[in-house]
Amino acid sequence: MNSDEVWIMNDKWTTLIRRGLVVWVVIIIVEMSHGMVRQIVLEPLIGDFRARQVSVLVGSALIIGITFIFVRWLKGSSVFDFVLIGILWVGLTVGFEIVLGRFAMNLSWERIAFRLQRCRRRSYAVGVTRDACGAAHVCETLR
Repeated sequence: MNSDEVWIMNDKWTTLIRRGLVVWVVIIIVEMSHGMVRQIVLEPLIGDFRARQVSVLVGSALIIGITFIFVRWLKGSSVFDFVLIGILWVGLTVGFEIVLGRFAMNLSWERIAFRLQRCRRRSYAVGVTRDACGAAHVCETLR
C-alpha cells in the first residue's frame, strides 16, 4: 500500500466515524424521547415490565428505521464497516448511560451497576445486539 492509498483509507474511516457519530446522536435523541413516552404513556397503562418489553420492540424498529434512512449517507463500503459502526454505537450508548446516570441523575456507582445488571437480565442484551447488528443488516438488505 502506498502513502496515497493509506491517506484515502484514513479519510474513509474518519468520514465513516464522524457520520456514525452524527447518526448516533440522532438515535440517542429518538431513544430518549421514546423512553419518556414509555414512562409517561405505557407504564401507567400496562406496568413497568410489560412497557419495557414493548419498548424493546419499538426501539428496535426505531433503530432500524433511522439506520435505513442514513445508511447511504454513512458511506460504508462493506458489512464490516457497518458492524464497526454498530459496535461504536453500542459503546457510545453504554458510556452515555453511565455518564447520564452518574452526573445528570446523580446516581451512585452501585446504583448504576445495578441498573445495568437489571437491564442486562431483562432486555438490554436484545437492545445491544440490535444496535450492533442493525446497521449491517440494513446495509445488506439495501445491496
